[in-house]
Amino acid sequence: MTADKTEQPKPERITFYELKFYMFSNFSAFAVEFDGRLWPTSEHAYQGFKFDDYPTQERIRAEKSAHSAMKLAQSMADRYREHWDETKVVWMEQICRAKLEQHPYIQRKLAESGTRELIESSPIDSFWGWGPNKDGQNNLGKIWMKLRDDWNTRAQPVAQEPAYRMLEVGETIQEGDEFTDDEVSWKVTHRVGEAVLPHQIYRRPHVDDLPTRQARAILPMIAPNVLTNDPAALLAVVAAKLRAVMENTQTK
Repeated sequence: MTADKTEQPKPERITFYELKFYMFSNFSAFAVEFDGRLWPTSEHAYQGFKFDDYPTQERIRAEKSAHSAMKLAQSMADRYREHWDETKVVWMEQICRAKLEQHPYIQRKLAESGTRELIESSPIDSFWGWGPNKDGQNNLGKIWMKLRDDWNTRAQPVAQEPAYRMLEVGETIQEGDEFTDDEVSWKVTHRVGEAVLPHQIYRRPHVDDLPTRQARAILPMIAPNVLTNDPAALLAVVAAKLRAVMENTQTK
């Protein structure tokens, strides 16, 4: 009697791993602040806003997974907010937009997608994804492509003239230069055998006057023993100190 050597079929393998653009999924672990509250995932937020009462939203927000948040919401389908089916795409876009704005990593990945079509590859959802026949509406993918277009074409901030510029050591301070406590910045150089010297300060351009309070903000840093309330005198002291620093640096 010979043993049956027929090869037995191997059990089906189950693979799991987040794909490259998994962050666009509502189930991805990116918290989103929406309506003044932090939601564990965008799925939590979307499921929560199927309802217009705060306690139910909070129940869903407290769920430990996106899947359980979805299941809890589905168990109360008879209580969805009025006209939910007509407005759910708008809610989803608002939530995804908040998610995009709050996560630089998602911003980078969305830019990396270029102009390629984005598809929510759900094998069962033909509304948000492409569904079992890959011919679904793909509304979530469309939302992300719309957000990508908006993000790429949003108005870029107009370049502004710097509020202040470097004032080199030894540069003469002119009438109209303005100094304030938070705009004075000292940088120092350290060399063996040399004292620590102030190197640069900032000044704001195109200021009409020099208030005494602002001038005095830098005086203690340069000449702590000089006491004066005369703005012109303050300017003279500061300029003289800077010239002395420059001359001292050049002679070493």
